[in-house]
Amino acid sequence: WSSDVCSSDLFSEGDKDIFMGLVLRGSVKIFKEVNNKKQALTTVTKNKTLGEMALIDGQRRSASAVAIKDSVILFISQEEMDEMSQHDPVIWGKLLLKIGRLMSQRLRATSSALVDSIKR
Repeated sequence: WSSDVCSSDLFSEGDKDIFMGLVLRGSVKIFKEVNNKKQALTTVTKNKTLGEMALIDGQRRSASAVAIKDSVILFISQEEMDEMSQHDPVIWGKLLLKIGRLMSQRLRATSSALVDSIKR
C-alpha cells in the first residue's frame, strides 16, 4: 500500500495501469472523453474508492481521473492484491466482497440513470 498527495492526473481513459485508490483527503473527478469534450461522470470524495474495475478485470481504464483538490490517496496495485491473497486471504476476501458490492451498487445506479434518460 502506498499513499500520495497529488493535485493532478491519476490515470487516463485507455491506460493499462492496474491499481485502485482510496481517497483519504480531497476529491477526484472521474470523466470520459465524448466528442473531444470531457464529460464528468462523478466526483470521488473522502473514504470512497476509484479504479477498482481495472484491479478486478485487468482491462484498460474505462475513464480518466483527476485530483481536483490536493488529495491524499491510498493506492493498492495488482501485485499487492496478489500478495494479500497469499499472505492474508481472509482480509483479501473481505476486500474483494466490498469491491464487488460497490461495483454492483454503481451498476445499479448507472442502470437507473440510463432508464431515466430513456424515459425523457
